Amino acid sequence: MDIEWEEIKKDIEQENQIEEEQINKQIKQTIMKKYQLMQKTENNGEVWYYILKEDGFSVNNSWTKILENAEKMFDEIEKGKPTEPIIKILKTIEVNED
Repeated sequence: MDIEWEEIKKDIEQENQIEEEQINKQIKQTIMKKYQLMQKTENNGEVWYYILKEDGFSVNNSWTKILENAEKMFDEIEKGKPTEPIIKILKTIEVNED
């Protein structure tokens, strides 16, 4: 009887571990955002580098003609540097305009 209980306990622990891994994978997929280092060559031969977000918009201030600068910013994003400014509401008021 004890052997069966131990096997059942191990099965439950394995199922819990698999479930936890699946949940962690889903959380990671939700948190992860895709960025791409892009190169755009204009008709006149001018080359621009920029970082594209998964929503189709470029990262603010990422356009540059120097590849090394774009790569540096790309590396900073990989390390967790925010790509958008942080905006805080410091105060809010409501005014009766009667």
